[in-house]
Amino acid sequence: MQPSPSVPRWLGWLVAGAMLGCGTDAGTQATDSAALEDVDPVDVHLDVPPSDLGGGQTDLGGQDAGDTNLGAGDADGPEADGAPAGDVADGVDAAEVVDVGEPDTVDASDETADETAGDAEIVEDADAVEVADDAELAETIDAEGDADVSDGVGGDADTEDADSAAPPADIAGDATATGLPATATIIDIDALPAPQPGPFDPTKLPPAPFADVSADFGFDPYTVHGACVGVGDFDNDDDDDFLVIQVNKTKATIHAVLLGPQGPQHVYTPFDTTLLLPTTGCSMADMNNDGKLDLLVGGHAGAALYLGDGKGGFADASAAWLPYIMDFATLTIAPVDLDGDGDLDIMVGAGITPVTADGGGPPCGTIVCDYQQNDFICKLQYPFPESPASLQDRVLIQGANLPMSDETTAWQVPPGGIWSNVLPLDVDMDGKMDILVGDDFGTHRLLHNVGGKFANYTTDIGFHSYGHAMGWGVGDFDANGKPDLIMADAGPTPLYLQRPAKSGLPALFEDIGNVIGVWAPSWTASSWSPVVADFDQDGMDDIMLGVSISTTLSAFPPTAAGCYGQPGKPYDGHPNVDVLFLSQGGLPMTAYHFPTGPYSHFALVTQVPLDLDGDGDLDLVQTRPNVGMTSAVRIVRNDIPIKGNWFRVRLTGKKGNMDAVGARVTANIGGVLRTRWLVGTGGTGGTRLRLAHFGLAGASIATDVTVHWPDGTKTVLGTVAAGATAKATWP
Repeated sequence: MQPSPSVPRWLGWLVAGAMLGCGTDAGTQATDSAALEDVDPVDVHLDVPPSDLGGGQTDLGGQDAGDTNLGAGDADGPEADGAPAGDVADGVDAAEVVDVGEPDTVDASDETADETAGDAEIVEDADAVEVADDAELAETIDAEGDADVSDGVGGDADTEDADSAAPPADIAGDATATGLPATATIIDIDALPAPQPGPFDPTKLPPAPFADVSADFGFDPYTVHGACVGVGDFDNDDDDDFLVIQVNKTKATIHAVLLGPQGPQHVYTPFDTTLLLPTTGCSMADMNNDGKLDLLVGGHAGAALYLGDGKGGFADASAAWLPYIMDFATLTIAPVDLDGDGDLDIMVGAGITPVTADGGGPPCGTIVCDYQQNDFICKLQYPFPESPASLQDRVLIQGANLPMSDETTAWQVPPGGIWSNVLPLDVDMDGKMDILVGDDFGTHRLLHNVGGKFANYTTDIGFHSYGHAMGWGVGDFDANGKPDLIMADAGPTPLYLQRPAKSGLPALFEDIGNVIGVWAPSWTASSWSPVVADFDQDGMDDIMLGVSISTTLSAFPPTAAGCYGQPGKPYDGHPNVDVLFLSQGGLPMTAYHFPTGPYSHFALVTQVPLDLDGDGDLDLVQTRPNVGMTSAVRIVRNDIPIKGNWFRVRLTGKKGNMDAVGARVTANIGGVLRTRWLVGTGGTGGTRLRLAHFGLAGASIATDVTVHWPDGTKTVLGTVAAGATAKATWP
């Protein structure tokens, strides 16, 4: 997580060499704490000596293991042959979906120059009201009245009377239908007490009310896959679909699952592995502007692009689109319009995966790990025999002619760590897409887009000086319209709340992971690919944290160093329980655990949310650790018994960026500003939703629903009813 940039740690050396059958040769056990004495404990959160960390467990809200029931057998879900649309879990009254009528529009002459109606389909009879800027809304609904105001695209926001942003009288809706309140409360995070930092065994948490339905979708949990889950509407039927990639030694197959009322349909496409074995990193985007989603995928010999056919099949177009020479491994890959010309470029998170013959990582004795203060760090005892090019993150720019051009030098991209996870996000909302980079063996940083090049920010904007980053999640935990960040880590997971920026800086962050409740269950865990979404639809952001291995305070350091368990199998016997954090109408969050997976490893977890069964809530598709440092697929259905209402906004972009990558959607829900960011990727090897999903709690409508397009224009949708899917097209 934090201290010295000279201190690496081996976490998550999954990948291709392993796919071909790799492992570790365990040697003499060695966890030499003295070897860490030269590490400077920079940026430690709270001054608690290591001897105090093993004592007590942090109480996460007095949870009782009997409070929830994972096997909610009476919850509606997909049958083995697929689920009919509209099934809803028991305990939730289905909100009536209002038919979409003719598009209501707002006269652009009544808006400012950057606010247009665009082509929007909204709920019939909904009032298309002029929306306050999201920062104004955040200010007017903040009880303290001290929100930092900006207009979301870099200009100055006009102030507005609080009454003008207040929800109408009927915002309460039918609270009895959901059992949740119809109005929201803004949580004063600064007023929350900071618990004594320390570990809590996640296996002692109550079970998460999600059900494993992998078999219902035709997946054998022991089949080998790469670290990729792609999500999007592959067949343009308004139902999101997903894909994974099967890997069998030197062969690979793209396996697309088309969802809809007819049940899951499976489409298989052979992958040409002559030049690339697709083991790490993937994302979906319509790169060639034909209205069909395409697949970007990485591996240890560069990257590949497969163009979609609109039916779940794909065809290789790598030679036409990508540079001929790719002297790097692609561990994460993200579509993003960096140069602001309207088409999609690519940001590559590069690195290496140092594995030995049987896939286990460096032998015992070559790495030492231990806790320093409130952090977990490791130090490698020998250098990686890799060229600097392997560690260089890349910028690929799409110009007037193909193939794309490697413009890494021009953009002044700093060298990466061992494993880079990239998240495109306009952090300061100045209209230019920035890049967040988290390294497993390096400093996590913000590459601020200053026009044709990046400015590099690290600890000066509040990030810790060293991290074991395994993916980013983005949300808005204090409801001020500014993006907050969670970064998966080894040991206590940081949650960065965005604070008002200091003069000369693009942003400023503070780690509130301890206060909000995410540190304790991740204290002795290797965490991956965080997802921020409203799983219980109470109008507040929740967090899903993938965990590849979790153990005890004393066992975690030698396990991370490969010095625990049987020779060649140092990770066997440990649980790998994912942790779900629900806001449940307040903070700190309440944590729940998922069942352990079949294998424990420091290999990765990839996960993405989508609605699998058509009931409106968000389920999950994952790839998880499998034998030999490969991945297995797990699909889980959301059976949370009491959920609020919901609505969605589906976006259509325009030529060059058909998926509107980089857009955000804001809404006034129960008097509180809520925001969803549509980003190119974020976790290790996954795709984030192109669909903005909002929980409503007990409210029947959201007001002031607005789409903020990447070029600064806006589409005002106004009021959207519960259960509706509003649509907007980039004007």
